[in-house]
Amino acid sequence: MKPKVGCFFIYSIFLILLGMGSYKYRAELLDYLSQKYSELISKASVKIEEAKDDAKINSLQ
Repeated sequence: MKPKVGCFFIYSIFLILLGMGSYKYRAELLDYLSQKYSELISKASVKIEEAKDDAKINSLQ
């Protein structure tokens, strides 16, 4: 039982520190995540358009 309690204690401290760090840098973190999300969406939309064009070409043949 003691190893479970010790693991839980260490895990709790880790989560608290992670939460404190993310709160301190929340603006920078949200900006970074927003930028990465925008990049991902733009790459995905390009891939989707390429797939649509390929489908049109294949359907015409």
